[in-house]
Amino acid sequence: MNTEHDIDNEIDGQCVANEWFERLDRFLAHSDVKISDRPLDVAFLLVKNEIVVPDCGMTENFVAERWFTDLLKYVRIWYDDKYGNFKKEKSTIKGVILIYGTPYLVNVPVTVTKASKNQEKHLEVYCPRSVLDGERILDMIVSPPNFNSMDQQLRNSILKRVKSIVVMLRNINIDLSLAAVSEQYYAMRQSVVQHLNNAVEQFVKNQIGPSCFMHWDIHLAIEKTLKIYLLQRDHAFPKTHDLRKLFKIAGGSKELGFDEKLFRAIPSDKQIVNFRYYGSYASNLDFMLTYKAVVAIIKRISRKITHTFGVTDSTCFIVQDLRC
Repeated sequence: MNTEHDIDNEIDGQCVANEWFERLDRFLAHSDVKISDRPLDVAFLLVKNEIVVPDCGMTENFVAERWFTDLLKYVRIWYDDKYGNFKKEKSTIKGVILIYGTPYLVNVPVTVTKASKNQEKHLEVYCPRSVLDGERILDMIVSPPNFNSMDQQLRNSILKRVKSIVVMLRNINIDLSLAAVSEQYYAMRQSVVQHLNNAVEQFVKNQIGPSCFMHWDIHLAIEKTLKIYLLQRDHAFPKTHDLRKLFKIAGGSKELGFDEKLFRAIPSDKQIVNFRYYGSYASNLDFMLTYKAVVAIIKRISRKITHTFGVTDSTCFIVQDLRC
């Protein structure tokens, strides 16, 4: 299967293809997957459920192969037809940084588009884990302060911190997006990054003030990541918000590779429940310390999660023909 015509034959006609696309699109919509993220998920589900089977056989890194790229292009054409300008919706992960003691939102792009080195008038789309050459890191800060009047040493420090945020969040997003879970847990998997996004948006919006929603969101982000890890290992987990209890069920520091001390910066399950009813207040610095611990924990757990396939900075997902 090397051409789009092969894909047509494999799916056995346009009507059958549209029926599967509609069915999978509804499922992903109910799982709260963004429209811009659905084409890749649809293509993967078609392969995972053996609705599409390549003539050349499956390999471990099939997403980088030509037949999968062709399949993804075919799916994106269907999404273009159904949703119109859905591609204008940029997928981002949201982080936060303190500058002059003030929180600023950091919009981290999930994908990076580059001109193809091998094909003229083509663009290649990547989902990098790190910061790629040519990325304008400081431009990711929403409504930033005036960098031109800023001391160079402070500017360099901010650049370094934003790079760290980008790498952490991109790795979390990829590892959770590729977590091997049954379809019934797609919504749980998808919601972890959304909880992190909600928390930092509330933080930047409210600054010093009620933090119950912010703390609840980041608490749920860790809780769901731990439960995904346990689900993959067929561990039954209790209906609890107790992160330390879930940590111990998962095997603790021996299995997850980090010390329980990281949880000290995070309110307990009892405090979180009280926050929901009675509210809470936290300074910018207090919340940032909690947020950093949360991101560090989720990154460590998500790396231990079993993934459906591997992704590196050099994995090209889509080749867009600018002549079309």
